Amino acid sequence: VDNPICVMNQAMVKKFHKSANPSAKYELFCKTISASVYNGNIEETGLIATEYSEELENVGGVLTQCFKEVSEYETYEKKSKQLETLKNSKFQFEDEYAWYTVYNVINAIT
Repeated sequence: VDNPICVMNQAMVKKFHKSANPSAKYELFCKTISASVYNGNIEETGLIATEYSEELENVGGVLTQCFKEVSEYETYEKKSKQLETLKNSKFQFEDEYAWYTVYNVINAIT
């Protein structure tokens, strides 16, 4: 801070000018500089927190989409297993029908 008096509020400036004690002026000067530095740090921290918050919101959106996709894939997997079961049942019935037909043909011949 080039001129810490610019950063101070009016009550502090009056106290600074009226003080006859140089060490009190120096202490007030240091407090003002520290306050300015802390204020800058707080603002910077706020900006960083805002950036991380936005990133977390984006990640949350991506995760929500991923959960939806996983749910859809689980549904597809269940349907696929059901179709596989039906396919196996169909083959079993076809085999049984073929043997039934063979049995009927043999019985018709004999």
